Amino acid sequence: MVKVKDTKAQWHNGPNREDFLSLLFIFCCVFFLGQAPADTFTIPNAVIQIFSHEQVFNPALPWLSSPLNASSGSGFVLEGNLLLTNAHVVSQAKYIEVKKQNEAKRYLAVIKWISHVSDLAILEVSSSTFYDNLTPLSLGPIPKLNSIVKAAGFPLGGEKLSITNGIVSRIDRIIYSHSGVDEHLVIQTDAALNLGNSGGPVIQNDLVVGMAFQGLGTGDNIGYLIPSTLIKHFLQDIQDGHVDGVPELGINFLPLPPVMRQFLRLPQEKSGILINDVHPLGPCHQILIKNDILTSINGYPILDDGSITLEGLQVAFYEIIERSQMNESISLEWYRNGEKNNQTVRLTKIPFVLDVGMTYETHRGYVICAGLVFVKLNGEYMHFFGKDWWTQMPHPFRLLYYYQTRFNQDPERKYYVVLSAVLKDFFNAHAAPFQNEILQTINDVPIHCLDDVKTAFSKSKGSFHVLRFFENSTPLILNAEKSSARQSHLLKKYAVPMAMDQEKSQ
Repeated sequence: MVKVKDTKAQWHNGPNREDFLSLLFIFCCVFFLGQAPADTFTIPNAVIQIFSHEQVFNPALPWLSSPLNASSGSGFVLEGNLLLTNAHVVSQAKYIEVKKQNEAKRYLAVIKWISHVSDLAILEVSSSTFYDNLTPLSLGPIPKLNSIVKAAGFPLGGEKLSITNGIVSRIDRIIYSHSGVDEHLVIQTDAALNLGNSGGPVIQNDLVVGMAFQGLGTGDNIGYLIPSTLIKHFLQDIQDGHVDGVPELGINFLPLPPVMRQFLRLPQEKSGILINDVHPLGPCHQILIKNDILTSINGYPILDDGSITLEGLQVAFYEIIERSQMNESISLEWYRNGEKNNQTVRLTKIPFVLDVGMTYETHRGYVICAGLVFVKLNGEYMHFFGKDWWTQMPHPFRLLYYYQTRFNQDPERKYYVVLSAVLKDFFNAHAAPFQNEILQTINDVPIHCLDDVKTAFSKSKGSFHVLRFFENSTPLILNAEKSSARQSHLLKKYAVPMAMDQEKSQ
């Protein structure tokens, strides 16, 4: 008969003292040896709360503004008393206040430098005592994937500093929502980022590795950070006292399919991207041409999808441009008809006639003639058509948005002028269908800017004004005498303070 040990009884009686001490020793070893070294973190007192009072003008009726809107965000102080925040926290602000942690006093601040392209701004505080007892933060490198970061700021839900942990889940390149068109590197994290976190630092090992600035509304726990590399670029950019922004290469390109490699005789060991177009005012004009294969930038090989390996990260080759300053030079290698070429290119900003990015002007110029309101066509006006503005805006706008280089052949044009509204009266009500049309000429006078509108209306064609529009063969005809006689009546009727905002008309 096999004798079975009564484990139940033994457990009931409990282990002896020697067994208990042995188990305790093993548990302690496993627990302490299994812990990863903790990320060093000191709660920063240089994280600042920012209060902004904003007023936004109406792009179609620029003399009208929205009611004052109050909002809040976050910021942080770097060496040299640089108070950094997001541009969108203070854009179009009429009044800005800042407050330190655990203090009731608010200090007056103004915008010293702002970049809408990078969504970054530096504020200047009028009181020198504001910076007393603050320990400035320092910028660090881009964090590694799957590493822990801490977001500090003043989000909704309380008045005190909030600190949340998150994982770096992705490093990618997306459009920055503030400008609506500019694409830069971002760090994605699942740290809780809410309204009010914008402008706050994201910290790792007591160094700022990014700035909280936007999230993805259609996803869960997806927040984005401006990387420290773009912040450093901005800080270097302002050293000359002027914000130049990020330079451009001025090319359109396509991924390189295998058949094109063979057709264009690219060596087997090489990879690159196919040049599809070169902007005539860009730095690569008369250097690169259509169907060239760009294979290297500053010595970094470009893969067929347009990516390079930079500091251990797989990023778009444009990251080299993003880290360069205006007028700096970069080296390019490309193949044309199977032959290798090399040249240095000086980076510049392309002077687009139609700037489709948001510029957040504090006010904008306009001209009213014959009860017709004319404004500059730019990003503010295009974004006025809603969230999906690039599909909702009128057809002529879309043509210029995608093909402005092809359509604009007039070197004297400063910008496009659009008929934004009609102050209706009996003599001009028929002009309503021409709203949102782009002016080409008035009385055969080419329209290159708002000042040209007023000049052209002084030169009627007999008894009439003749207005012609881009991509529209039907002219708008107005009675010249009535246009002049009814002007002051319409301004008074529609409560317009003046017929022309001369200060910003250029």
